[in-house]
Amino acid sequence: MARSVSRAVAALLLCQMACSPSDAELDCYSCGGLEQTSCPEFREALSWSVFRATCPDQHVCVKQTSLYSGEEHREIRGCGEREASFGLRHEMGCRRANTSESRTEFCFCDAPLCNAAVGQTPPGVVSAAAVAALVARWIAR
Repeated sequence: MARSVSRAVAALLLCQMACSPSDAELDCYSCGGLEQTSCPEFREALSWSVFRATCPDQHVCVKQTSLYSGEEHREIRGCGEREASFGLRHEMGCRRANTSESRTEFCFCDAPLCNAAVGQTPPGVVSAAAVAALVARWIAR
């Protein structure tokens, strides 16, 4: 009984550490914008290691995709400040900002290298599910 309780406590601590965002430095992919390399090169690269960047403290990974006038597509990946205006924190996930001339989506995530996706998968969903499955398997031993 005591062994199963200690395993459960250890599993909860492991999950909390894996699922909780940290304010420490974070590695994100960086391309597009003012960077030297474009995001189409990122998508076609055999290795993404050259696109890896370490963000300063209090930053998260960002991915922005924009379609202008239905033809020009721009994509930017990089680091962004964790805090938005007025001291509010960016919510993790994707938000749309559409106008009559453009469709833009901003995505924020706080896991290492989480801004690689080409499609739109809510950040943390896959990693949290994987950690939960591993913890459940470990407890079941």
